[in-house]
Amino acid sequence: MNDFARKPQIPEPPRPKVPDGPLFSQLAGMDEARRWGEALTDDIKLYRAGKLDWFEIDAGIVVHGPPGTGKTTFARALAASARLPLIATSYADWNRGTVYVSTIIEAIRAIFEKAEKNAPCVVAIDELDSLPSREAMTSERSTSTHMIVNALLEQLDGLSKRKGVIVVATCNHPDRLDPALVRPGRLGKSIRIGLPDLAAIPAILAFHLKGDAARAGDLKDLAVMCAGMSGAAIEQVVREAKQLARRRGRSLQRADLAAIIESRAAGMSKEQQWLIAVHEAGHGIAAHKLLDVKDITLSIVPTAETSGQVLARMVRGVTTRAAIEKQLVALLAGRAAEQVIIGQVSGGAGGDASSDLARASELALTAVTLLGLSQSGTSFWHGMFRHLGLHNVPQALFAEAREMVDKAYEDAKALISEEKTSVMTVAEALAKSRALSHDSFLALVRKQPSIAVPQIDWRFFKPDTGRNDVKPWPRSYGSRS
Repeated sequence: MNDFARKPQIPEPPRPKVPDGPLFSQLAGMDEARRWGEALTDDIKLYRAGKLDWFEIDAGIVVHGPPGTGKTTFARALAASARLPLIATSYADWNRGTVYVSTIIEAIRAIFEKAEKNAPCVVAIDELDSLPSREAMTSERSTSTHMIVNALLEQLDGLSKRKGVIVVATCNHPDRLDPALVRPGRLGKSIRIGLPDLAAIPAILAFHLKGDAARAGDLKDLAVMCAGMSGAAIEQVVREAKQLARRRGRSLQRADLAAIIESRAAGMSKEQQWLIAVHEAGHGIAAHKLLDVKDITLSIVPTAETSGQVLARMVRGVTTRAAIEKQLVALLAGRAAEQVIIGQVSGGAGGDASSDLARASELALTAVTLLGLSQSGTSFWHGMFRHLGLHNVPQALFAEAREMVDKAYEDAKALISEEKTSVMTVAEALAKSRALSHDSFLALVRKQPSIAVPQIDWRFFKPDTGRNDVKPWPRSYGSRS
């Protein structure tokens, strides 16, 4: 036979492998997701031993959260801990190099056929929110989107027939997912992985430091300086510190880690650092005085999202108007501290929907429209107006919410004036050390030495306008434990 007439031999694709790690025992900062994964791992063992039917296993989950928090790491850890091969894919993979819907659908089917051949296994679908929801599509795109989503639904429904396929979908915005994807029986479980808390950061540092951890000293102190960083950002700090140590011709030392963390603030002038320190000190003092919070930690080490923050756990209590009014004061105390101590405010309290001003405004409006806490005397629920759009909210409620915010700001300025010595003490220490642990913060509040306010030459200071550079504790109170 002519060689040119022979059918070319297409090599078999490589079989997916079991990841080397990490294991669940090595993960920190994702407790809920890890518990779910450990329970699933136990079920897999029972399934392999013939003691559990596959239909009884919860085999579909959406893991969501900010970038860099370890969502894909969780999928690898699940596969490694359960000793299952991992098949990684994404909407971008299905969509790569084609404009044809049929090709995308074929790519989806190919992934699940591969999974069926290698079952039991884990299929990790990264960035699932890249696949548009059918509800959000315009008419000209809706047909193709419907076809693609339906193709994926067909495969997810196949989990009840196809034994041994676990699907872990990751995304940043779960609200953008098509509702049919996340109903029970498909990807019905949803777990958020947020930024690691202070209790988890030392373990994350130790994991990436490996044999260098002993020379790094007390990781709890370094953890305070890493507060607000994602797991990926912490890994990057360790990587750069090791590079710095290699350039210096020696093993990694604690000073290398501190130098990398410190370099993140190198672009800020002393005036900017003092402004942010005052702002965060105002939040910290107000939270300490007004709210039932634990583990208050302050930081002015810049992260990808903010130049300063106060992290704290708020003990959940009864939601009353008085309780909300205290929260409003704490939210506005950073801006109030700038006004009282520095003499003028920057734009750091404003910005996007996660800024101090936006959160205070939203909280006040929620109180009077949704929670029944208006002082107008009505018990009418105005939630339907909020769903229809803010322009439909009665003007009287808008005015009441605005009055709540304005009064809270006046109360915040009064509180900062009364606690001015404490605020200045905390701000001075924060400007020097970049971060304060809970114990250090409390010691400063109790000590209250007299501190001279640094003189700022405002001719060379350019305050942020419109950027959310300064945030207090996590967006939802008590979300970090």
